[in-house]
This record gives sequence, C-alpha cells and structure tokens, in this order.
Amino acid sequence: DRIVKEMLWKVKGSSITRNHLMVFDIIANTNWERPIYFAVTVGGDNYLGLQKYFQTEGLAYRLVPIESNSRDGQTGEVNTVAMYENMVNKFQWGNMDKPEVYHGTETERMSLNYRSMFARLANSLIEEGEKEKALKTLDRCMEAMPHESILLNFSAAGIVEGYYKLGEFEKGNDIALKLLDVYSQEMQYYLSLGREQVARLGNEPDIAMSVLQKLMILARVHKQDELLESLESRFDEIESKYLQSPLSRK
Repeated sequence: DRIVKEMLWKVKGSSITRNHLMVFDIIANTNWERPIYFAVTVGGDNYLGLQKYFQTEGLAYRLVPIESNSRDGQTGEVNTVAMYENMVNKFQWGNMDKPEVYHGTETERMSLNYRSMFARLANSLIEEGEKEKALKTLDRCMEAMPHESILLNFSAAGIVEGYYKLGEFEKGNDIALKLLDVYSQEMQYYLSLGREQVARLGNEPDIAMSVLQKLMILARVHKQDELLESLESRFDEIESKYLQSPLSRK
C-alpha cells in the first residue's frame, strides 16, 4: 500500500555522463523484473537523486517504488528482515577475524562501512522490539571484526550505543575503553607535531575529539559513572593540551 503511482526525482548538475544514461536505461527497461542496487560505498553523485526511493539491505541500497521512511536520518529505509539475513547469516568476512592475516589500509577503511551498517541494523532492530536479533547483530560484528584484528575506529561508537540500549553494559564499556585508548593515543601523536605537519592532518584530530565526546555522552545518558569518570579525566587532559597547541589554530 506504500507503492507510489509514479517516481519523481531531480538530477543535479548541468550534464549527464554515459554511466548515468546507462543507469536511467536500466531503470526504464527492467520493469521491476530484476532488483536494481547501488553500492553504499560509491559517491552520492552516483545515486542521481534517487535516494528517497532507497531501501538498505546490507552493503547496498535497493531501488524500490516506495518513498523512504528513514528514522535515523541516514540514506535509505532499513529493511531489517533482508539486512539481518545478509549481514548476520549470509555474508562472509574474508578472514577479518584473524590477527595473523595481513589487513591493509583498504580493509581497515572498508571496516568503517561494515561496522556502521551493523550498528545501523542493530539500532533499527531495537526500535522494532527485536532485541534478541539486535544482540546477535552486534555480537556478529565484533566476532567478524574484532579489535585485535581490525583496529576499532569511530564507527564502533554506534556499536557501543547499541549494546547500551540492550543493557549489555559490560560489552559496551569494553569497546568504549578500547576506543578511548585508540583515540587518546592518536591525539597524543597529533599534539606532538609541529605547525607544518598539523596543516596536513585534515580533520583527523577533530574526529578523534568528537569520538571521545560521543563516548562521554553515551556513558552519561546510560549512567555508566565509572566509565564516565575515566573518559572525562582523559578528555580534560587532552583538551587542555589541544587548546594550547597548533591543532586548535590550524
């Protein structure tokens, strides 16, 4: 009953390239006989303004004749049934759980997307009251990509939040403490750099600080007082040095 009578969207820009014409041709001629997917890892320009008709099913957005009702403000409406089956049961994670296997920068970069999608699925399941599936989702994420194999990054803050919502505070705190160590060490390194080196850092220091702030907010909201004390102590120490360093003036 949510299928729209017609799909309307706007394509931004002053030109259309061949690959965009190809996508339009596929949409015009498949007649919904085969599914059409867009990868979550490509740039937004490749979506051609179709995002309001996207449905998230894992690591791809499916084009559907239904206007998205995204409750978390992210691209696409989460199809929890399809996404859970894909992320938890079907997908293979290529030895990402084995520390002895070499994981290059590309694998580490892609882990951002993977962990973010696991967190998004878990939080959507929690909203639907599917707490058992949400817990299995978060556990599967940490099993497939443990910190010992793929260093935790800012995408893991969503994993912490999911565990807290489920009352799994021990699991959430364990990840939060590991994130605290990761980003505290990063900030110590950034603070040791000179002005010229700082200018080439981009927004990495800001990301590190925002992660620490996010962890404090989560600990405060979910009344994890002991963790909050550790977070605030470490953050205050870093912030005082940060405000006096070239980082705050770059």
